[in-house]
Amino acid sequence: SIESLLHVAVTLHIGTFFAALIYLRTDVLRVFTTLLSYRRSSSDDKKLLHFLLLTTVISGLMGLGTLMVLDELEQTFALTGRIVTGAVGALLLITGIVQLRVRSQRGRGMRTISDLTLADGIIGGIAQGLATIPGFSRSGMTMAGFLLRNIDDVHALRLSFLMSLPIVLLGNIVLEIRNFSFVPVQLIGIAVSFGVGLVSIHALLSIARRVNFGYFVIGFGLLIVLATLA
Repeated sequence: SIESLLHVAVTLHIGTFFAALIYLRTDVLRVFTTLLSYRRSSSDDKKLLHFLLLTTVISGLMGLGTLMVLDELEQTFALTGRIVTGAVGALLLITGIVQLRVRSQRGRGMRTISDLTLADGIIGGIAQGLATIPGFSRSGMTMAGFLLRNIDDVHALRLSFLMSLPIVLLGNIVLEIRNFSFVPVQLIGIAVSFGVGLVSIHALLSIARRVNFGYFVIGFGLLIVLATLA
């Protein structure tokens, strides 16, 4: 069933959780420091904290609501998810082409974590919440939302990875707390996801720093489209 698949997916995400936690340890420490000394924190640190709190609340509520109706609308969700994800990928392809054409005229001009707004948090939370629905890619939807909001590609990746940490942790608590048990196969899967997660995060951030933003968006959109056709 879909619920069983979600349990497996959430368990495997423990590996990617620790991969992101280790790789982004500076950002994570920054968030915890802001929590402990909010008044003395900078406005940028407060923006990041507010963003993560908002995205976690929105995506958590959407996830719980989706779980309540998954069994009844399993087929509809799966089909809708693939269609919407494919459409987002196509939109990113168009966005990337436009970026390549206008970049020389207006410069990079991308927004960063320092420019986060309430709208960015709402869009990020909704995008992540949609990942509960079969056929939706969490990283694909969140990255698409940030890129279309004109957020710099490196910052968009960092935000996507960062906002996955609290929701993956909460997901494991909600879904696994009553049936907490690890079998050897699960432990192997977690170890593999941890290794792949570290390599993937490093590779994506390295590529985003070196490749023209327009090419990055086109490549990312193409991956999303291909994923929906697989």
